[in-house]
Amino acid sequence: MKSLEQLTEDAQGWLSVQEWLESAQNTCWLVDGTSHQELDALQVSTASPMGALVHHTGGLLIDHGWLRILGGPSEDLGRSLLSWNREAGVWSDDAAPEFLLVGDDVVGGFFAINGGGLGPHPGDIYYLPSDELEWENCEIGYSHWLRWALSGDTGLFYQDVRWSGWEHDAEMLEGDECFSFYPFLYTKEGDVDTSTRKTVSAIETWNLRMGTNAN
Repeated sequence: MKSLEQLTEDAQGWLSVQEWLESAQNTCWLVDGTSHQELDALQVSTASPMGALVHHTGGLLIDHGWLRILGGPSEDLGRSLLSWNREAGVWSDDAAPEFLLVGDDVVGGFFAINGGGLGPHPGDIYYLPSDELEWENCEIGYSHWLRWALSGDTGLFYQDVRWSGWEHDAEMLEGDECFSFYPFLYTKEGDVDTSTRKTVSAIETWNLRMGTNAN
């Protein structure tokens, strides 16, 4: 294991994140928060953008809060990258995770770095859409995904699951909440404009998607 000093000796990841934030094309809120302890547990260096977000921030809220990217502990977001993966049953202190959840959106879509459990391409970002039942390979790594979230065409990406007034509704959600739809969006009857929409916890949404019981 690397020491905290070794993990934080290279600041390139944070320099890159700051540059991307300054040129961001999508609305973005930097959430306050930081964690030496979680960086140490994750063994992720601040030379990487993910390590930099955990070390320097409580995460990012992008596109009126529609997209949440996890960082260190934060009251505003209500969870950190490490605490969320523990709560979701993904992280174990005894073994490398099959994937690591790194972000999600307000309609219950989840982004993860593949550790080998989602497909044949470790290191790629995979996405579990709210209107599909299978993980999809985005065919990009974390840094590319973060740059896309900040400046890419998220409107095109989410065009099928947004409704009139989504900006206001997304801003009203807490960082650990999602919208739940019934009929579910991944069913034939599901539709963002006709399904009943309510607010639920992110962990309830995750447990439902994974077929486990929500606490």
